[in-house]
Amino acid sequence: GCLPDGVHAGHPCALAPDASSVITVKGNVSATDAALVLLNGITVDKNVTLNGGAGNDWVYKWNTIGGNFTASDITPDFFLLGFNTVAGNVNLSNIWAVDPADGGNGAVNLVINTIGRNLNCSGLGPRLTGGFIPGAVNIVGHQTTGQCVGLVGGQ
Repeated sequence: GCLPDGVHAGHPCALAPDASSVITVKGNVSATDAALVLLNGITVDKNVTLNGGAGNDWVYKWNTIGGNFTASDITPDFFLLGFNTVAGNVNLSNIWAVDPADGGNGAVNLVINTIGRNLNCSGLGPRLTGGFIPGAVNIVGHQTTGQCVGLVGGQ
């Protein structure tokens, strides 16, 4: 999808830079061993499941997900889950960012997401951050477990 190039949108539409795409996936989005998956400003009625893959910047921002968001066993250059609304759980495991521009010391970023149920994190690194906006937190409706415990508010 594409969004106007406003605050943290970053992917304007090629033919109409002030427009937004309107994309709704009525089911699930799933990828296994992908080279790259980007979701930007779309609606997924059910679940997003990403399992395996490497390389590039994996970015998921400004999306509405009706079910769960699960990402595991990925070695991206950079990983961002930002500004999303996820009705169910967010499960992140074994995501190791190897940004070559940062000497292989990449970051897994969770920035201002609203999560209806639980946030579960393990095996994320080498750096895990709540993002680049001072004081910004993720809002989680139920429990936060593992590495992401310090990245939330509103529990």
